[in-house]
Amino acid sequence: AVAEQLLSILRELQISTTPDMPHSDRDGGVRFTCTAYRNTWIHSRRRRRALLNSKMKDTTSVSQQTPTVHEESSSILECHVTVKLVDCPLAKKTDDSESRMLCVEMEWIHGENRDLMNQLLTYLKNRITKQIM
Repeated sequence: AVAEQLLSILRELQISTTPDMPHSDRDGGVRFTCTAYRNTWIHSRRRRRALLNSKMKDTTSVSQQTPTVHEESSSILECHVTVKLVDCPLAKKTDDSESRMLCVEMEWIHGENRDLMNQLLTYLKNRITKQIM
C-alpha cells in the first residue's frame, strides 16, 4: 500500500519509475529505479499555494497547470529506491502484532549531484508521513 502511494507521488512529480527485479532480501521490500528529467520537488509548497490562489481567482484557468511530458534526453537524477518494513523494537506496540517501521532507502546511480537525491528523499518522507497520519 505504501509503495503504491510512493509511486503515485513520484508520478505527480513527473519522475519515471521502472520496477527492478525482486532482490534477494528476506524482508520482502519493493525496489525500483527512478529517473528525473527536471527538479519538480523543490518549491512544491509555493507552487501548490500559487495554484490554489489562481483557482480561487479564476476557476477557468485550471488547464494551464497540466503537467508536461518530458522530452529531454538527459536525466538530472537517477537512483534506486527501496521501500520495506523493518522490525522496530523501540516502537510502541498497539496490539499483539510485531512493531514495524517503514524504511525508504535511496541509492544514487548518477546525476547532477547527490544533493538532488537527498532533497527528493526528504520530500518523499514528508509526503508519506502526512498521508499515513
